[in-house]
Amino acid sequence: MSTRKRSLHCVGDLDPAVRLGHPVVDRYLEFVEARARRNTLLATASDLRVFFTEVDKEPSDVSVTDVLAFITAQRSPLFDGKVIRLSDGETGLSARTIQRRLSIVSGSSPIW
Repeated sequence: MSTRKRSLHCVGDLDPAVRLGHPVVDRYLEFVEARARRNTLLATASDLRVFFTEVDKEPSDVSVTDVLAFITAQRSPLFDGKVIRLSDGETGLSARTIQRRLSIVSGSSPIW
């Protein structure tokens, strides 16, 4: 049994550093905050911020095509392909990062 203490959380008390400014997305982040560790919350907020910056649509207007285009863009080479990962010699973001972002976006999308 975990001895980790969870603080009491009131709806609307989401850390301003995590808040994205959209009521539905912020409610999802409150849901994550109540159920996950701080680093998971920060990663989720960061990935959703990247997604909505790239897609630039209201959450209710996001389509499967938008998500697929986002994932494709994440696989694109960084810095004109002049930078590669030493671990696998590939350009673009790592497969783990892309999988995490896809998981967060697809896990949150039923809410909106």
